[in-house]
Amino acid sequence: MHYTLIYDVVRDGRVGLVFPSLGVALLVVGIGMRMLWPRSMLFSIFLILVGLFTLVAAGALPWWDDHRAKAAVHRGEAKMVEGPVNDWRLTRSRQARSKGSKVHYNYFEHFTVGGVAFHLTWGNLEAGFNNQGSDDGKQHTRIADGDNVRIWYLPPDKLISTPRIVRFETAAAP
Repeated sequence: MHYTLIYDVVRDGRVGLVFPSLGVALLVVGIGMRMLWPRSMLFSIFLILVGLFTLVAAGALPWWDDHRAKAAVHRGEAKMVEGPVNDWRLTRSRQARSKGSKVHYNYFEHFTVGGVAFHLTWGNLEAGFNNQGSDDGKQHTRIADGDNVRIWYLPPDKLISTPRIVRFETAAAP
C-alpha cells in the first residue's frame, strides 16, 4: 500500500515566532521605559515580567519540547502503528468568555489505530501533529473511521500522558 506523508516532526516541526516576538517587544518597551522614564518603574517592571513570561512560555518551552521530540525520533524511540482508524470523534469544549466577547471553543480529536488511542488537541504548543487547520472547527487533514493510516508516535512518559504523533501518513486513494 502506498502512503502519503502528511506530517513529520523532523521535517515540519517548528516553533511559531509570533508570541515569542511579542515577548521580546514587551521586554524592549519595558526596558526602554525604565531607562527613559524612571518614574514609570512599576509599569515598566510589569511589562518586563509579562515579556519574560511570554518569551519563556511561548518560545523557550515549545522550542525545548520540539527539540526533545526530534531527539527521541533520532534515538529510535518512536513506535509505528498501521491500520484503519477506529472510533474517530471530534469533541469541543466551550471556553469561559468575558461579557460581550465571541464564543470560543477548544477542539479535540480522538481516534484509535491498532489498539493505540490518540488524543489531539488543536492549537496546543506541543511538538507533534495536532491537525489544526483553523480555529473555526476545520481540520488540516480529514481523518475518518476506516481510513488507512501509518503513524509513528512517542509513547507516554513522565512529561506527556498520551502518545504523541511524530509522523503521520495516510494511504493514497486507489
